[in-house]
Amino acid sequence: FATGPGEFGFNGIVYDNRGFLLVAFADKLVKIDVDNPDNYSIVQLDAAIFPDGLLLSKNGKELLVVHNTGGTPDDSVLTFISDDQWQSGTLTNSFGTGPVFPTTLTSDGKSVYVLYSHLDKFISGNSHNSFTIQKVPFEHKYSF
Repeated sequence: FATGPGEFGFNGIVYDNRGFLLVAFADKLVKIDVDNPDNYSIVQLDAAIFPDGLLLSKNGKELLVVHNTGGTPDDSVLTFISDDQWQSGTLTNSFGTGPVFPTTLTSDGKSVYVLYSHLDKFISGNSHNSFTIQKVPFEHKYSF
């Protein structure tokens, strides 16, 4: 999983109780067997992603992906559902965050929150004095 200069490698990671990890890598989601890490596969998604933070539902069927395009208007939170233990995933919902460089997600068990990091400003040598934690404004099929 080597990357070239200036490219992101592994980023977000979640553990599924069925014994595997889902890892954000470049423009892919990788499924890695915990007991046999050489046994990995690329999750076949029906939408393009630039994944950053990941949040997996308690039952492992719904995955929220921070789709981070580097502080562009396409930044968003995407919801994927899988019925085949993450061999594949289907996009079911999206929430456009705007150009805020979202990075990670968390949940209190009822709601999901995304962090707007504005990291693009730091990368370009500027500063940013405020940050936002935004409630993701859509219902989820499963609990987190």
